Amino acid sequence: MNGIQFRHLSMEEAERCIAEIWTCLEEYRFSSPKISVNYLDGCTVSFTIELEDAIAESMLMTRLANLSAGGEGLVGLSPKQRTPHLRFVSCR
Repeated sequence: MNGIQFRHLSMEEAERCIAEIWTCLEEYRFSSPKISVNYLDGCTVSFTIELEDAIAESMLMTRLANLSAGGEGLVGLSPKQRTPHLRFVSCR
């Protein structure tokens, strides 16, 4: 699996994404993913989630896309690149 990348998130956005990811994985009893985290500066982070199961990855992408479409504003998914693209959040 290539993984799902989340780039330039504020700490709050990252926390919300990870909480939603874990809720989905637990709900459908998928195994825990490998997570690689890069702290970009004091207030932004990027991370990659690597899942062993293609079905879990597809379900997670759909869940995050639906969440975004529902007004939560977590992520905007690009199915072509399979990477969520997020706006840069400046430090306050």
